[in-house]
Amino acid sequence: MKTIKNIAKKILSPFLRRPKGVSHGYRIIENPDRDALRERYNAVWQDISIPQKQLEITEKQLPGFHNTGPMKAAVDLLRKTGLAHPGVLEIGCSTGYYYDVFKKAGLDVAYEGCDYSEEFIKVARQKHPGVQFKVSNALALDYRDSQFDIAISGCCILHIIDYPKAIAETARVAKTWTVFHRTPVVHMRQTTYAKKIGYDIEMLEILFNEEELFGLFAKNGLAVHSVNTHGQFFVPGIAEPVFMKSYLCKKI
Repeated sequence: MKTIKNIAKKILSPFLRRPKGVSHGYRIIENPDRDALRERYNAVWQDISIPQKQLEITEKQLPGFHNTGPMKAAVDLLRKTGLAHPGVLEIGCSTGYYYDVFKKAGLDVAYEGCDYSEEFIKVARQKHPGVQFKVSNALALDYRDSQFDIAISGCCILHIIDYPKAIAETARVAKTWTVFHRTPVVHMRQTTYAKKIGYDIEMLEILFNEEELFGLFAKNGLAVHSVNTHGQFFVPGIAEPVFMKSYLCKKI
């Protein structure tokens, strides 16, 4: 019996957790107090240790980006827009590594990036001279209405307590298309707040009920055009898998 359990654990373990050092140790937050969560977690991603840790991972992934689910998903969704040389804003751009992904994929885009972390933007500018990067908050973007053909919310809203506002801001600065990239979703339970360890730091992750998410898209004049599912994992206390999805939405 012990041997069978060990074999099962070995087979299933890649699906039950993400690699340690990226995201692990999930614990559901029961009866979340949003004010307390803002105070505890809003500044976590400004930690100056995170950019270098993330950079070490993404630089290893870039040569084989077409075999990395989230990177391939972003490329595939941008291609589905059918736009020639679109202006693209990535919100929550981190070190700007998706600029490299799009370039390697041969996508002809006019890319700009923003992040609320000064350290991330500092690294992005060092690595990509000549590309426009700006420190800007996803809840109050420093850009004009409809300024970009495509606005990408890059693995961003899952860390934002006021995610309805972040979705609205993404829609506001987009002219035609939005991408909500690397979004963790559940289907049978309500939107759930969890704390986890990411890059060796305790942080918040929001697991979205997909129906609620679609309602927020519709509220902001966004119609879901395409969905790319590129991963799944399990969180203790949640019976269903959490799926990682990227959504391509068109403004209507």
